[in-house]
Amino acid sequence: MSENYILDFNGDYEDYPNFTHFNCSQVLGSRLIYSDEAQEKLNQLITHHGISGVHFLDSGDYHYITKLMCDQIHEPFDLVLFDHHTDMKDAVFGEMLTCGDWVRNCIEENSRLHQVIVAGPSQKAFQQVDFHSQKLKAITEEDFMSHKAMAKLAYYQSDLPLYLSVDKDILTKKDAVTNWNQGQLDISTLQQSLRQVLSHQRLIGADICGMPEECPSLAEQLKAEQINRQSDEKIAQTIQPYLKVS
Repeated sequence: MSENYILDFNGDYEDYPNFTHFNCSQVLGSRLIYSDEAQEKLNQLITHHGISGVHFLDSGDYHYITKLMCDQIHEPFDLVLFDHHTDMKDAVFGEMLTCGDWVRNCIEENSRLHQVIVAGPSQKAFQQVDFHSQKLKAITEEDFMSHKAMAKLAYYQSDLPLYLSVDKDILTKKDAVTNWNQGQLDISTLQQSLRQVLSHQRLIGADICGMPEECPSLAEQLKAEQINRQSDEKIAQTIQPYLKVS
């Protein structure tokens, strides 16, 4: 058993009841890349508090933390990722883990990982990935738009437990405000997709990321906070019934 918690790097999370809040603003070398400076602090925190709850990871700049979560799993498992991006780019900083290549690293380095279902990037985005693995299962944005995604999600599911990761940049700007270019899914379609996945496999843990850069005006900032809080609540409430959290 573990707990629901927030890794807050930018002060984006207020009024999130029932979540343990960790101020990570002083974790150096953590934005976009996983530096040596950040390694000890984040690994210690995740190891101590576990991964079997719902966790907010701040913006997509910190999505590489999902790999750290998966490294804590000691049994064969599936990773299911809802994201507008593949996060499988070629390494830019040598062997240093980043938000743009963490999925690729997970596939290459985690021997317990059975498969990764990546749902949400465009067909073009998948075609631009210079990486091939039998572990990778792709569900495109076009699959969602043509109502084929649910059948593909069901087809790819296994009997293994799963870890779930959601980047809100998969959503339209009506349902999320993030600092990355966004997709075309609405929140209800995402919730339906989550239920499809979670109703057939045991859930180990889950994380949610996707937050904006600083908005140019207070009114825009407050509006973004309201939109994101509503979607965060809906996503977390969809996931929560499938978890056992102390």
